[in-house]
Amino acid sequence: MILETHIQRFDNAVQSAGAPGLLLFVLVPVFPEDVLCWLAGLAHYRFRVFVIVMFLGRLPPAVITVSAGNGIAAGHLLQTAVWVSSFLGIALYTYYYRKEILNRVGKLRTPS
Repeated sequence: MILETHIQRFDNAVQSAGAPGLLLFVLVPVFPEDVLCWLAGLAHYRFRVFVIVMFLGRLPPAVITVSAGNGIAAGHLLQTAVWVSSFLGIALYTYYYRKEILNRVGKLRTPS
């Protein structure tokens, strides 16, 4: 079960950062997709925005996963290592700097 405080934190983060903030959550691969979809529904996103963000956010991991699988099947282990390493590098970067990234995205949406 998800605690109410976690739901409120997610809602506050995506409300201040908007659709780009939701996209950042989608790009972090360790966040369960079902939970993310449920939370996005609670955050009152329009369905069209949600579908576009999910498509754009899940496309890169899908491409990387398929490319890595293709590399393994074809015996191209170096290609596979590059794809997996790039995916892990991006995932670690976005996870480690998630607060700073969300703050910057929020500043883009907030008029000065």
